[in-house]
Amino acid sequence: MFGFIKTAQQSLTRKEKIFLFWSIGIIIILTSASLFYAEATRGDRYFTGVSVWAGADKSVYFSQIEQARQGQLLFKNLYTSEAQTAKIFSPLWLVLGWLGKVTAISNFWIFHLARILSGVFFLYLFYLFLSRIFKQVKYRQLVFWILSLASGWGVFTVKRFFTEEIAFNQYGVDLWVSESNTFLTLAHSALFIISQGLMLLIFWWLIERFNKASFLETTFFSGFILLLGFLHPYDLVIIDSVLASWLIMEMIRAKNWLGRAFFKTAILGFISLVPIAYFIWLFKGEPAVGGWASQNITISPNILNYFIGYGLLAVGVLTALPALIKSQDNYWRFLSLWIIVDWFLLFAPFSFQRRLVNGLHLPMAVAGFAGLLIILGRLKKIWPPLTKKIFSQSVLWVLAIFLLTITTFYNLFFEIVVFDYNSAPQFISQNVYRSMLWLKSNVDKDKVILAEPVNGNIIPALAGNPVYIGHGHQTIDWTFKLYNVKNWFFVDNHGDNNKKAWLKDAGIDYIFYSSREKALGKFDPQAKDYLEKVYDQGGVAIYAVR
Repeated sequence: MFGFIKTAQQSLTRKEKIFLFWSIGIIIILTSASLFYAEATRGDRYFTGVSVWAGADKSVYFSQIEQARQGQLLFKNLYTSEAQTAKIFSPLWLVLGWLGKVTAISNFWIFHLARILSGVFFLYLFYLFLSRIFKQVKYRQLVFWILSLASGWGVFTVKRFFTEEIAFNQYGVDLWVSESNTFLTLAHSALFIISQGLMLLIFWWLIERFNKASFLETTFFSGFILLLGFLHPYDLVIIDSVLASWLIMEMIRAKNWLGRAFFKTAILGFISLVPIAYFIWLFKGEPAVGGWASQNITISPNILNYFIGYGLLAVGVLTALPALIKSQDNYWRFLSLWIIVDWFLLFAPFSFQRRLVNGLHLPMAVAGFAGLLIILGRLKKIWPPLTKKIFSQSVLWVLAIFLLTITTFYNLFFEIVVFDYNSAPQFISQNVYRSMLWLKSNVDKDKVILAEPVNGNIIPALAGNPVYIGHGHQTIDWTFKLYNVKNWFFVDNHGDNNKKAWLKDAGIDYIFYSSREKALGKFDPQAKDYLEKVYDQGGVAIYAVR
C-alpha cells in the first residue's frame, strides 16, 4: 500500500539525505526561534505559550491536553460557563495529554515536542514526494526550501495600527492566517502539520495507487481519511472535493465512466461521512459546542489579500497552470486540480471558508516554482544577457529570495518584538501563575471561574477549569459576556443584589481577582458578603461565591 514511499526513499542519494538532515534542522530551528527567545528572556515571568498567530487557540489546545492529563477521554469546551457533558473527541490532544502524564513533561513542552517531531516527518515526506516529480536534485532542493520559507508580499500591506478588521480587509493572509503558508504552520502546532501531512499522503496515494488498488486496500487506506476527519474536519471538504473533481476529470479524459474508480471513490467518500456525522451530532446535541460552532465564522478576505499572501508563487502558478492542467503527467495534473479546487472552495458558501486554505501552500510551492522556471525561460529569450552574466544572475537570485521570504522573516522578527514586551497574554507573573495552579489543585473541575478575558483564556490551559469568558469563538454569547465583565460587573462597587443574583444565574463559582481585574474598575470583592476569600498571595486573590 505504501510501496511508492519506500521507492522514493530508496531513490535518495547519500548527499540528498545529508542535505535533508541539515535543511530540516535549520528550518526547525528557525520556526522555533521565537519560542527559544521567549524562554531565554522571560526572566521571572511564566511564558504561557500564546503566540502572535492564532495565539488564543493555543490555550484551547493546552486546555484539552490538560483535560487528557487529568484522565478525561472526551473533552469539554472550557471557554464557556454553560453546563455541558464531555463529548469532544480530539485524538491528538488526548494522546499528548497521556504522553505528558506518563513522562511528566509539561503540557507546554509536550505540545512543542509534538510540533517539532511532526514537522520533521512532514518535511521528510514532502521531499520524498518531490523526488517523484523532479528528476533533477537541485530542483527538489529548491522547491523544498521554497515550501519551507516562502510567503508572499504581506509585509508591504502592514499598517501602523493593527486591528482584526484592518488585518481582514487589508493585510495579506501570510501575515495573519497561520495555515496559509508552511513556515507559519511549522511554527504553530502539530495539528496543522499533521493534517497537512495526512492530506499530502492521501493525495499521493490517489496519484500512485488509486487506479491499481483493490477495494480492500482502498477500505484500509480510508482509515487515514477517518483520522484526518477527527483531527481537522474542515479538511474533509478539501479531500472530498478534490477527489470528486479528479474522478470527473479522469472520466472525461478516458471517455469512460470508470466503474472501479467510481466505487473506490464512493468508499472513501462514505468513510469521510463518519466524522462528519459525529460533528453534526456533537453540534446539535451539545449547546456549549454547537454555540461555539455557530460563532466560528471564518470567511475569506478578498481574493487580492490571498494573492498578496502568496506573492511570487501566485505569479508562478498563474503562469504555469494552463500547461499543467493539460499535462500527461499525473502529478502535475493532480497538483493543478488541487490548486483550482481549493481556490474555488475559499469562496464557496461556507462559514469556514478561510479554514480551507490549509495545505494550499504545498501545491502552490511546487506549481509556483514551475511557473518561475517558465518565466525565467522567457526572460532568456527576451534578454539573453540578463541570465548569462554573473552580475545579472546574482541580482535575479537576490530579488527572488527577497520577494519569496521577506514576509517570513518579518513575521519571525515581529513575534520576537512582541515577546520582548514581556506582557500578557504571552507572559504572566509568577504570582498569577501560582494562583492558577492553586485553582488546579484546590477547585473541583466543574466549577466556573470569572476573570478578565485574557486571564480567562489562560486559566483553562493551566487549571483545567471552565471560565465565564475566555475565547472569542468558544465563549458562547461572547459580546454579551464581554460587556458584563468589562462594562458592568467590575466597573463599580454598587448594585450588589443584582451582582449576587447574576453570579448565581450565570453559574459562576469563583472570582479570580488580579491586577487585570482590578484595572477594570472600582469593584471591591473584599467588602462583599456573598464572596469568601479562599486565596490571597502576591497581589492575586480568589473568591468563592457563597
